Amino acid sequence: AVAGCAGRLHSQAMVALAGQAERLSASPARLRRFEACLRLLRRLADGGGSGDLGRLCDSLLAVLRTTAAFALHRGNPEMCVDLHWRLANSYSHTPSLRLTYLRNMAERHAEAGHLSEAAFCVLHQAALTAEVLRVRGEHPNGYEAFAGLSPNIEQFEQRFGDDLPQEERDGCSPEGLADLIQQAADLLARAERYELVAPCLRPALAFHEARRDYARQAALYEQCAAACKAVGSTRGKRFLETFYRVGLYGDLFEEKQVFVYKEPGLTRLAELADRLRAVYEARFGADKVTMLTDSGEVDDTKLEPGRAYVQITYVQAETSEADGSSRHFVLETPFTRSGERHGSVEDQWRRRTRLTAEAAFPTVVKRLRVIRSEHEDLSPLAVAVLELRAAAAKIRSAAEAEPPDMKRLQMVLQGCLATQVRGWLSSCFGIHARILD
Repeated sequence: AVAGCAGRLHSQAMVALAGQAERLSASPARLRRFEACLRLLRRLADGGGSGDLGRLCDSLLAVLRTTAAFALHRGNPEMCVDLHWRLANSYSHTPSLRLTYLRNMAERHAEAGHLSEAAFCVLHQAALTAEVLRVRGEHPNGYEAFAGLSPNIEQFEQRFGDDLPQEERDGCSPEGLADLIQQAADLLARAERYELVAPCLRPALAFHEARRDYARQAALYEQCAAACKAVGSTRGKRFLETFYRVGLYGDLFEEKQVFVYKEPGLTRLAELADRLRAVYEARFGADKVTMLTDSGEVDDTKLEPGRAYVQITYVQAETSEADGSSRHFVLETPFTRSGERHGSVEDQWRRRTRLTAEAAFPTVVKRLRVIRSEHEDLSPLAVAVLELRAAAAKIRSAAEAEPPDMKRLQMVLQGCLATQVRGWLSSCFGIHARILD
């Protein structure tokens, strides 16, 4: 009974705040007084040993701060989506509100043509709905039924206990879950993520099998077959996304931040640079923004005060073969021991930087914060070996295609030959001489 009262209190308080958060955030003085009251209540809760009340205060504070941030970032679409996602996570104990924010995010993404992000917003809705149904005894696995589609499901969804209020349980149904699964599968197909369509539809198939709805089963099996055929017919021809590391530096930003941005198709670096320049010039002023063209480490002590610095670098994703997700990214920067960026082949080193994002792409947002960077320096010999392996992989890929991609094979072979004529022999001689020395 006590757990049920705590869950009901949390749910009702969050619903009440959701209706007042925007009005409170519009008045800085009122917002400060309300936050001060919550912080005082938080301290009293800590002193009394009330963990549930303390967590509720933390959730209310997070909602207020996130809502207040919308006014500052209205011109930044990526930041606005991030804020919506933060609010959705603040309402993690209130399924009805979390579903509302996820639904709004899916609609925004679909209107903007971000179909992968829209699909994963719907998948999170489906996982949340399944979890509520599990509490009601109407689903065997809850959100875990969708964990194989993305590691983010396991990371951001959670188990609900018996203290979930009745009003939160009543808003979900098995029919609604089947509809959400169908929406997600349709969006995944439109986003050309064909490998995920069949796994996505499996829970819906189980639902229709239990009801002996053979017409719906037939339609879903046809959709699965079409997706599987598309995997083979589009292999090597899909360009789903391009990834860039974006660093935000300078004291005009609240803090130094580094993100990985997911851009559609073959988006060029210049396109992203123009868009981000426009966003931050609108916020800080045209004379306050500098786009850094060097991809190396940024020395904060050399930055001019009162300016915003944006650094954009192409990165390559390490994609999981299990679910096609990407959480780790690699960029390589040339350098020499003498301090120059470029030198002779036998002097050319390369610094490989491996970035780890806070979650995995594709997900409900278009950018993710970098939480870890690891560096490794590669010697000239290691660089030469890696380039040889990369060239061999390209040749193998073109030769083993069905049918063989003769045009691509010719281009790769010509490139290898040109590289050999210009530098591979001298590289071999130079590295051999270094070894002898």
